[in-house]
Amino acid sequence: MAEEEPPFKIGCIKFEAEDEFQQADPLISHSTEERIINVLKEISEENKELRDQVEVLSKKLDVMADKLAEATALMKNHVPNETDDIKFPLKSVMELESLDSIITTTELSDMYIRKIWSLIANGPLSKSIKNVMDEGLIFVFNLDGTAGKMALKGYNRFYSVLEMATRMKSPGDCPKKALRKAIQNVKNNSIKKNSRARKVHKLN
Repeated sequence: MAEEEPPFKIGCIKFEAEDEFQQADPLISHSTEERIINVLKEISEENKELRDQVEVLSKKLDVMADKLAEATALMKNHVPNETDDIKFPLKSVMELESLDSIITTTELSDMYIRKIWSLIANGPLSKSIKNVMDEGLIFVFNLDGTAGKMALKGYNRFYSVLEMATRMKSPGDCPKKALRKAIQNVKNNSIKKNSRARKVHKLN
């Protein structure tokens, strides 16, 4: 009986290329690592620049806040007391100019609107306006500066305050028309009064 030959065994064939694919290329890995490091460095530098810019802006804002606080405090210290600095009724163009020149803020404007409104609130405007402007001063003005008179509108800040106070007194009326009529009535009444006084003087 013939001996049986051992079964044929297929050995495992290992290709060199397989090892090459399984092992990372050290050159490629190193290059990738460098790129990542460079990107991280750039990000870090950009973050530092942003932090520096934020710090600079923060300092500027602090300086601006300090200056604003100083300006606010200074403005509060220089707000005039209307009972001490401005006397009503105004008796001269110089006093009117002075008032017009100091109404430089919304706060001051509101303050004088309330003040003038309190002076004209009671009675007809043709009488109460004389609590704001003396009769002699009213004769110097009309609204537009016509007929040789000075223009009350030329004193923009004072006129705006006076007009707003008039609007508050009579919300349903046109303040411009109301002021024009009141000023004319003051003049007419004064002329009539002076005329009567002259007649009485002649009779005596």
